[in-house]
Amino acid sequence: MGKQGHWNRGGDAETKPLLDESVLALKYGTRASDETVGRNQRSDLLKGVKLGDENSARLASSIKMAAHTDTVGEAILQNLTTQRDTITRARVSAETMEEDMDISERKMTRMACEQCLQRWVLFVIAGCVLAGIIVYAYYKLEIEPARRGDEPAGTETGAEASLGRFAPRRLLRL
Repeated sequence: MGKQGHWNRGGDAETKPLLDESVLALKYGTRASDETVGRNQRSDLLKGVKLGDENSARLASSIKMAAHTDTVGEAILQNLTTQRDTITRARVSAETMEEDMDISERKMTRMACEQCLQRWVLFVIAGCVLAGIIVYAYYKLEIEPARRGDEPAGTETGAEASLGRFAPRRLLRL
């Protein structure tokens, strides 16, 4: 450094004053003293430090909020993953249940067809049994007594004549 209050630019002969009086005059007025300028600069410096501290506090709060938001976001994503897995398992279970219901429906339809077939077989068997009973009764009431000769031929009562040959003779005698 050269003289007090001036700084040297690497040995040049040209020097520049530390405090440019024209800039200070514009900022603080022409009647500003070193003490006034110092106070004003000190207050500006304190305001700048205070503003920096406030900004640092806001930045720390923002970082804390971002970390909290990240934690909450991760928890929400984990929750959504769990819900997706639950829904996937439920969907698979529903599909399995639907397949089982289709199988059960086919079995029930087959059982209904078998029941219908069994009913028809029962009706046919019942009809055969009834026809057998009718044939047996006819045989016992008409054919067997005629073979034994219990009735003389040509002796018909009035009821037998009106009903014809299909009426059981024993029933008409009563």
